[in-house]
Amino acid sequence: MDEDKAEKRRRATPAGLISNGCARHCLEDVRHAINWAAEKSPTILAETLKRGIQSACRELDEEITLYLVAEANAPLEQIDPWHLHFMSSLPLWEALIERGWDINRRSTKQSGLRYRLIDFVCNRERFVVWLIDHGAQLDDGEKDTCQCPPFFNPWLGREF
Repeated sequence: MDEDKAEKRRRATPAGLISNGCARHCLEDVRHAINWAAEKSPTILAETLKRGIQSACRELDEEITLYLVAEANAPLEQIDPWHLHFMSSLPLWEALIERGWDINRRSTKQSGLRYRLIDFVCNRERFVVWLIDHGAQLDDGEKDTCQCPPFFNPWLGREF
């Protein structure tokens, strides 16, 4: 009974419904929340999209994250490389880059570590090659490649 009341409270607002939809991996609830928020006001829609992309990334839901990025125009600044490396979804990464997400953006999730997406996937050649082809930097802006993270040194002289 208490769970039913809590569920109703979570679904009482568009932001609550979208969070709940992400937690349950229910794209239908996410779509409904966005439509509901759009009917209410631009401010509520913006808050709902922000909450939705945060929840979808936290839940590592590729389908909902891709929907929010590609179709709902969710705010890209909420998307951290740390979450993306777990999803390893090239269609999602492609949609993010097409919308202007910085492929060399540093993570804010790992305390003290400010890794980029390429740093997180450096042991998976397919993803490294894809990221390089789409503008990821290996040398982290260092003029001296000796300062480059050691796992990237073999890639520096390679032509793609």
